[in-house]
Amino acid sequence: MGPIVVATDLTPTSDRALRRAIRIARDCKAGLVLLHVASRADAAATVEALAACCRADEGVDCTALVVGGDPPEAIPAKAADLGASLIVMGPHNRTTLQTMAAGVGASRSVRNVVSPMLIANGQVTGRYAKILVSTDFSPCSLSAVAALKQLGLASDAQTILYHAYEPRPYGGIAAAAMTKEARAAELADLHGAAALALSNFASETGLDADLMVTEPLSASPATMILSKAKQKGADLIVMGTQGKSAVARLVLGSVAEELLRGIDIDLMVVPPSL
Repeated sequence: MGPIVVATDLTPTSDRALRRAIRIARDCKAGLVLLHVASRADAAATVEALAACCRADEGVDCTALVVGGDPPEAIPAKAADLGASLIVMGPHNRTTLQTMAAGVGASRSVRNVVSPMLIANGQVTGRYAKILVSTDFSPCSLSAVAALKQLGLASDAQTILYHAYEPRPYGGIAAAAMTKEARAAELADLHGAAALALSNFASETGLDADLMVTEPLSASPATMILSKAKQKGADLIVMGTQGKSAVARLVLGSVAEELLRGIDIDLMVVPPSL
């Protein structure tokens, strides 16, 4: 498999990303690349010293790499050149928008990502314990599960498979003519179809889900996904970057900003056709 690329801006905001990347690299026996988009003259020596510490203290095969350019463009581009299995970045921080810290790069880089990208928001205390996988059944969702399995992130974790479906709109004469019982029966049929599709998705991907949850969209996708993850005690959310529903469009539009700014759980987004 390709290396784990951790983007560092050489500030404490990148520490969680480095700790998580070391854990993943060690578990899946992958190489680790410390990637820094140059911001100061002594960057190369500093990154190399950090890589040396990772090799000596953490026992991982670690390489230092310093490049030029704009972080949101340079990070995913260099990761693609390296054939990275995963990009790991630090937490998004609105107060550092003008410093181009790794956290800010996270929300902008999501739109350019060609490798799976993990945004390390939470404290690293060990392997992930509970993972919420959000799906809309699109090919990109298949890629998300494939990446999760390839990286071995779910090997010791409870996995929650989650689907929020879009209810049929009702109004006007149609709504007035439908009885309460008929409406309830149709909602039950819609929910049953979504639950069956979720079960089929689990079978198709070979994902051994401990829990499968379906529910109608009643708020923004970001709000529902984050709320469900917190309710279930998840420490990682996994989802694709493209798809056919409102949930799948999450990472491509303004809702992505909402989720990244409000989240304190790790988030992995995966592009299609890995």
